Amino acid sequence: MLQRTRNPTLSASSYRPDIDGLRAIAVLAVVAYHFGAKWLPGGFAGVDVFFVISGFLITRSLISDIPRGGFWIGRFYERRMRRLLPALFTVLASVLIAGYALLIPGELAALGASVKFSAFGFANVYFYHNTGYFDREADFLPLLHMWSLGVEEQFYLFWPIALGAILTFTRGSRLAPAILVGAVIVASIVLAQYQLATDPEAAFYLPFARAWELGVGAVLAFTPVVQKIRLSITLLVVGLLLIAGSILFIGVQHPFPGPWALPSVLGAALIVQPKAKTALDNILANRVMTRIGEISYSLYLWHWPVFVLYRIYISGGQPTGLERCLLCLVSVALAYLTWAFVERARFSKISTSSVLVGGTLGIVFFVGAGTVFNHFNGFPSRVSPAAMDISSREVMWRWDCPATIKVAGTDHQFCSFGANWETAKTHVVVWGDSHAQHLAPILNILGRDTNTSLLLQETCPAALGGSVYRLWPQIPSYPQDCRDIRQRMMDVLANNPQISTVVLPSAWATLSTYELADGTNSTGMKSGAQLIGLGLAETVRDIEKLGKRVVLVGNVPGPGWEQVACEFAATSGLLRRQCTEQQATIYAIDLHRLLDPTDQELSRIAKDSGAQAILPINSMCDKATCINHLDGQFIYRDNSHIRRNFPEVTNRHLATRLGLQAIFE
Repeated sequence: MLQRTRNPTLSASSYRPDIDGLRAIAVLAVVAYHFGAKWLPGGFAGVDVFFVISGFLITRSLISDIPRGGFWIGRFYERRMRRLLPALFTVLASVLIAGYALLIPGELAALGASVKFSAFGFANVYFYHNTGYFDREADFLPLLHMWSLGVEEQFYLFWPIALGAILTFTRGSRLAPAILVGAVIVASIVLAQYQLATDPEAAFYLPFARAWELGVGAVLAFTPVVQKIRLSITLLVVGLLLIAGSILFIGVQHPFPGPWALPSVLGAALIVQPKAKTALDNILANRVMTRIGEISYSLYLWHWPVFVLYRIYISGGQPTGLERCLLCLVSVALAYLTWAFVERARFSKISTSSVLVGGTLGIVFFVGAGTVFNHFNGFPSRVSPAAMDISSREVMWRWDCPATIKVAGTDHQFCSFGANWETAKTHVVVWGDSHAQHLAPILNILGRDTNTSLLLQETCPAALGGSVYRLWPQIPSYPQDCRDIRQRMMDVLANNPQISTVVLPSAWATLSTYELADGTNSTGMKSGAQLIGLGLAETVRDIEKLGKRVVLVGNVPGPGWEQVACEFAATSGLLRRQCTEQQATIYAIDLHRLLDPTDQELSRIAKDSGAQAILPINSMCDKATCINHLDGQFIYRDNSHIRRNFPEVTNRHLATRLGLQAIFE
């Protein structure tokens, strides 16, 4: 076993039980946040605490290793492999096995890709390109939490070499390395602030905007031990208060990891700072806290897959309070067993070269396994043929645009469908968002039937871009993008007199829940639905001034993503808990409450102008429920989008149900 000294504060290389206690706070905060503890909205800041701890411990270890010369860098990587890989491989193998039994092919293929990147320490790069941390889709990625390990592992790759060069260059000085690391900290903070404004997901996932957090810990390895008892107590208390404030009062609405990460990072730094032993040390250094700290790595690895895989098993629902408690206990039990029988095995008498070779072969194995799962598309033969058409969002969205063309007034390439644009009798523009896209296969058939050609503009709803705009922190340029698109469409309509009709579908109800702004300087507070109505009425007036007919298409009464999972559970043959009748039913009263405010705005605009309004909820729902099957096909792709991979006969029947023939009359 690793020897622990009895004076944990005054030796540069001694065991620090208070740091294990700090690990306990960090991991419990993260677990509570991920398991839905609303009273800890900033629990994710526990990851930042881990970064500070890692920066300090790794730098302290390297400072003592590097002057010895020889094979120090090999010894460093051997210790990292011995420390991290056994538990990591255990979790990766378990998740792959569970995923094979639980996940639909598309999800299993994505899991394979995330296993591959997690195995060699670049999970953060994978998730940066494939999701946003606070998106709902991210809630169902079993290895999403590996992003933070990716940041740390990239630090392990870079920092030993950089620090070795720094210590060699500065010839043993402690002040000069601290100054150089301080410069990196400042540069990283500046970059984080810049990326928060330009690419928030890069700031969150990638190591450059996180380097300052690890750097703060690294600097502490060069600082002298605080000898004064009173000052040591003050540092501990203030550090705990800063971390508590971060966990209790910071939430996902705060840009991260910019200035809002400072309290948790500084709090961790004050606690990690080497200092004299005090009477208050048992706040962190008691046996319960240190034991939780000891299993914190395994607990971090296990808790998220346990929670996510259970949610997948229950078809995407939310676990009850009791289920959450049981899942937490399962996570702790798995963490303890992994710590006791896997992590501690790293102290067995295995040679450095054997660890390096074995660790490398293990990484290669899991990269290969992940590649196989991804290459073979999640082994679709596991799933019944009836379920394959709804096996992933990508499958349900499949539809190839027949042609792309340019028209007068812009150099933009548009998707064109229905009849040929050059020879068609009638020309129609469909202008909206993804709800314009999901109608395209249906309109394509109707266009062919009536010799009508349609043009698709799908990147910004027609209610935006004029007086009303959406404030979207993740896409700071979005208001201007919508203004540009609105001007483009007006130019297209003005320069193409053959266009007779403009169809305006969008996810109006969802759009009304976003942060919208009114640039008209009108008095009085407006609801989101009223702002949608204001912006849409303005666009309708401008289109009608050009002599075009306008058709407004209201909200499609979608059921929620859980219903796709319910349908899949009933037909796939995978290990899924079957949904109740209540979960598999779309209740009209719920949808009217959600959709009516914006549908009423569309009806009002139609009444006040020459526009026509089509409201699908009127034909998709009766007084009690709304349909979710047609011709034996499940209709929806997610919470509101219609699938695009229907047979033609179903598309024709959907056209009737949705009332879309009115566009072509």
